[in-house]
Amino acid sequence: MNDEPSTRCVVRCQTCDRSFNTRRSLTNHLHRFHERRTACQLCGVAYCSLPYLRSHLVRKHSLSAAEVQRLAPMKNHGEAEYCCEICGKSFKNPRSRSNHRQLHEGRTVCPICSVVYSTSHNLRAHLLTHHRVSPEDVHRLVPRRRTRV
Repeated sequence: MNDEPSTRCVVRCQTCDRSFNTRRSLTNHLHRFHERRTACQLCGVAYCSLPYLRSHLVRKHSLSAAEVQRLAPMKNHGEAEYCCEICGKSFKNPRSRSNHRQLHEGRTVCPICSVVYSTSHNLRAHLLTHHRVSPEDVHRLVPRRRTRV
């Protein structure tokens, strides 16, 4: 089968019967949802990694960061010490957490096409290259934050 977007074939997951347009999408789905490495203690849904489980606990069960840490603690090796107070996602340095917070604040959403970016830097690059917005207008739309000293 062909993995091009124009392909109209349907591939079904044998576990949950969900349909996908490409084998690659099915493979990603199987890896993310059916390679049962980490299960939710509240509802039993399994995820392939701890970050997916932690995100699930926040989104589906509305748990606080402290509750997420209690139910799905980060492993000691390379444990992240900076935690997002909103969703519980953990980071190894404060700058990564600061960049991540921009997502919750809506500061990384393209005002033209609504695509969400992980950082304001990536959003600025998108505006320049894809929408051909002038550098002056990009600065007006996505102002740079002052770094804390």
